[in-house]
Amino acid sequence: PVELYDLTTDKAEQKNIAVCQRETVNALQAKMELWIADMLRKNNLDEDPLKYTEPPLGANWDKFVAKHKYW
Repeated sequence: PVELYDLTTDKAEQKNIAVCQRETVNALQAKMELWIADMLRKNNLDEDPLKYTEPPLGANWDKFVAKHKYW
């Protein structure tokens, strides 16, 4: 799921405003896609190496924390 928080008013990230801020979400996603494309070019890569890799955060956060002894 897409998440967006207004950190000036919601420092604890309790209210996801992505649904009511679709234009902002779309603009940020477009910027991210451009940045990824630029990094792929600069590093002579054909595709994003993280595209098929599950990030350590999110679904596997508990495993990541246990493995790396966080908190």
